[in-house]
Amino acid sequence: MDTRSFNRLMAGISVFWLILCLVRLALMAPMLSSSPHGGLLSTAINVLLVVGIVMMAAIAFRGARDRVASIADPEHHCPRCHARLDEGLDFCPVCGHPLDDS
Repeated sequence: MDTRSFNRLMAGISVFWLILCLVRLALMAPMLSSSPHGGLLSTAINVLLVVGIVMMAAIAFRGARDRVASIADPEHHCPRCHARLDEGLDFCPVCGHPLDDS
C-alpha cells in the first residue's frame, strides 16, 4: 500500500470514527444529564473526540508537509507519492513509481 492510499484510508477511518462518536454523544445526551456518572462519561467522550480531531489534523499535515517538500525540492521526491528519494533510484521505494533521469 502506498503512502497516498494509506493516508486516504486513515483519513476515512478517522472521519467515520469521529461521526460515530458524535452520533453516540447525541444519543447519550439525555442519559448523561440525568446520571450521577454522566460527567465522567461525558468527559471521556469529549477526550475521544479531541483525539480524533488531532489524528485527522496530523494526517492532513503529514500529507501537506510531503507535498510542500516535493515542490521545494522536486529532484529528490517522488512525483506520485512525494516520498523522499535517494540518489540513483529507478523506482520509488514507497509506491514503485518509475523515475526517469531526465
